[in-house]
Amino acid sequence: MKKKVMMLICMALVVSLAGEFKFYPFHNNFRVSLASAAFFFCLLWNRHIHTLIFGIIIALTVPLFRIAADVFIYDQLHFSQAFHVNYSVFFYYLTYTLLFYLFRIHLFEHRPFVMGILAILAEVAASIVELWFRSPVTVEDFTVPEINELVLIAIFRSFCVIGFFTLMKHREQQLAEKQKQQQYEQMLMLISHLYEESIQLKKTQQDAERITRDSYALYQRLKDEASLPDGEQLARSALQIAGQIHEIKKDNQRIYAGIHNIISSESVTEFMPIQELGDVVVKSNQKYAQMLGKTIDLQLITVGTHPLYPVNTILSLLNNLVSNAVESIAASGIITISAHRDGDSLQLEVHDNGPGISPKIHEALFEPGFTTKYDKSGNSSTGIGLYYVRELAGSLQGEVSFRSCNSGETGTTFILRLPIDNLISKSKG
Repeated sequence: MKKKVMMLICMALVVSLAGEFKFYPFHNNFRVSLASAAFFFCLLWNRHIHTLIFGIIIALTVPLFRIAADVFIYDQLHFSQAFHVNYSVFFYYLTYTLLFYLFRIHLFEHRPFVMGILAILAEVAASIVELWFRSPVTVEDFTVPEINELVLIAIFRSFCVIGFFTLMKHREQQLAEKQKQQQYEQMLMLISHLYEESIQLKKTQQDAERITRDSYALYQRLKDEASLPDGEQLARSALQIAGQIHEIKKDNQRIYAGIHNIISSESVTEFMPIQELGDVVVKSNQKYAQMLGKTIDLQLITVGTHPLYPVNTILSLLNNLVSNAVESIAASGIITISAHRDGDSLQLEVHDNGPGISPKIHEALFEPGFTTKYDKSGNSSTGIGLYYVRELAGSLQGEVSFRSCNSGETGTTFILRLPIDNLISKSKG
C-alpha cells in the first residue's frame, strides 16, 4: 500500500508539473500543455492502481495545483478568479479517464494504431467537455480550423506518447528476456555441475558395492578359518566393516536419487545446438575469469552441421577443460573453443596461450587426485577434473588427448573426440 501511495503521489506531481509547459491555441485561457501527454502515459504505464481511482485523483490534483500556483507562486489571481479559470480542468481529466476506461485503451497495447485512434477520440472529447464547462458559448462558436487544430494536437500528443510507451515496453521486454536468459544459463550450469557430481557419486556407489562384497568375502574366510587366533573376533570386525560400507552405499543411493530427480525436473531442455552450448560456456567462464581478476578473451568457433547435443554432458566436459585453461593463464590471454564434426564424431578443442604443461607431469595429468593447483592457504584442489573428463569420454567410447608447448609460445590444446551416436543415445537412455 505504501508503495502504491508513493507511486500515485509521484505520478500526480509529474502530471501537474508537466501542465506548466503550455501554450494557448484559441486566444483565451484554454491551454494546451504536456500534462495530457504525461497523464496518458501514466494511464498506460499504471498497473497497480485502478484506472478510475487514479484518474479521479489526478482530476482533483491538477486543478488544485494550478489554483495554488496562480495564487501563491505566480501571484496573478485571487482564489475565486483562479478557481474560475481552472475548475473546468477537473472535467477534462474526468472525461478522459472515463473514456480511457470504457474504451479499454490499455488492452490495445499490441495494436498501437487502434490505441492511438481511441486516445485521440478521448482527448478531443475531453477538450470539448472542458471548453463547454469553461464557456458554453465558446464551444458553439468553434470554427472548422479550430476543431482541426484541436484534432491535430490530439494526434500529435497521442502518437508521441504511444511511440515513447512502445519504446519503453520494448526496452523493458529486452531487459526481461536478458534476465531470463541469464537465469536459464545459470540453471544450465548448475544442472551440469550436478550432473558431474552424480557421475562421481554413481562411481562411489559402485566402489562401495565392490568393497562391501570384498569385506563380506573376507568375513566368510575368517569365519571358516577357526584355527586362526582371534578368528571369530576378526570375522565379526570384517562383517561390521561390510555393514558400515553398505550403509554408506545406501546413503549415496539416496543422495544420487535426489540429484537425479533435480536434474530431471529442472532441466528445461536436454538437447541444444552446439553454438548455444558454447555460448553458455563462454559467458560463464568469462565471469569466472573476471572473478579471478584476469583479462581473458574467450572465442568460440563451430564448423559443420551438427545435431542437437546433450546439455549436461557437453557442458560438463567443456567447463572442466575451459576452467582449467582460465586457471592456467597468469593475468591475460586468449582461450579458443572449437567444435567441428568429423564424420560420425564430434571433435571439441580447447586451446589456451598459457605457459603450457611440463613434460614431467604429462603421464600423471589424468590420474585421480593429481593437481598442480593450490589456493592461497596452500590447500590443493581435488584433482579429479581431468580424470572425470577422461572417464566420461571413455564411457562414451571417446577419447581425450592434449598437446602442449611448455615454452609458452603455443600454450596447450585439449582435444576431445566423441562418437556422436553414443553421445546422443546414452544421454537419451
